[in-house]
Amino acid sequence: MSFAPGQETRGAASSGPRRAGTRRGRRLGLALRAGAPLLLVLGLGACGSEPAEQQTPSGEVAPQQVLQGMRLRQSEGGKSRWLLVADSALAYGENEPTRLWGVHVDFFGAQAESVRSVLTAREGDVDPRTQALVARGNVVVATREGRRLETEELRWDPRLKKVVSDRFVRLIKGRSVITGTGIQADPDLGDYEIRAPVEGELSEEDSVFDGI
Repeated sequence: MSFAPGQETRGAASSGPRRAGTRRGRRLGLALRAGAPLLLVLGLGACGSEPAEQQTPSGEVAPQQVLQGMRLRQSEGGKSRWLLVADSALAYGENEPTRLWGVHVDFFGAQAESVRSVLTAREGDVDPRTQALVARGNVVVATREGRRLETEELRWDPRLKKVVSDRFVRLIKGRSVITGTGIQADPDLGDYEIRAPVEGELSEEDSVFDGI
């Protein structure tokens, strides 16, 4: 995956999630500020019938909103922290995570429009109460400096302001590769900690990873 900040997305409510990669309908722009209920923001941008909890044949609660194309921005102190773009989403209410498919997240630096890194994943969840994000399936984080993190599940912890995983991870820079189980890192992967066991193949021409 190359480093590419997220683009404008379009979206509208529909009867069910659509396959990742497809976008259509009217523009849906959502902004999330720290401490604000996520589903209130979702409700402003979505269209369709009034939310109503229904039971599916399997006994699961039906979503209140079904979105084709979604865009969320989390801000703190007037500055953007991250921008989330999803191809489709299911919103279940303020007390339940919103399901996401086709996940793309831009993490911003000190400058509001400066993208530090880009995360992509097959699917995930965002918690409207804590603003925590979980990405699953072919998760990749790529940075401007050429670092790349690969894993199957990665969490954004809004309290620590770090990405966290307890799964197998692979950290790559040029021809240098470090692997291990579990990681805690800044979104730009400049400051990180990989838990044991740690193995690596380092190349001198890549200036080695910071902290190794």
